[in-house]
Amino acid sequence: VEEASRILNLHPQTVYRKIKRGEIPCHYIGKTIRINEADLGRHSGPSRNTVLPESLQHLFWDTSRSTLTSSDDVVIERILDQGDLGAIRWLLENCARSDIISFLRTKGRRRLSNKSLNFWSAYFGQNIYQYTKSGAESALGEGRWR
Repeated sequence: VEEASRILNLHPQTVYRKIKRGEIPCHYIGKTIRINEADLGRHSGPSRNTVLPESLQHLFWDTSRSTLTSSDDVVIERILDQGDLGAIRWLLENCARSDIISFLRTKGRRRLSNKSLNFWSAYFGQNIYQYTKSGAESALGEGRWR
């Protein structure tokens, strides 16, 4: 984990958290954690800001593709809501899992269809409803956080 934290330029505790959440695959040998070097390459910084390929142009007809990167919210939104299998594969390979989960938790309810939001929340193992109040509860000022 110490070596992985140096490679990823992250604090060792952050690497432990990412392992616990399943964002970085690993193997346990006794109490020792082993991480494959190829898996670390997928979590390093440069691939997170990949420019969109030509094949995704139909999803971003109203914006300039040259200014968009894989970690932009509009890219995550449109691919999760309207993307085909190729677009989704591209997003999962080029965008950090934590960025997608963060988008689902903070903006997904407003920017994705209910069908897409429920599917992707289940896919990533997230219960997005525990992070927000329902509309009726917040309007009345009542209710508890779920």
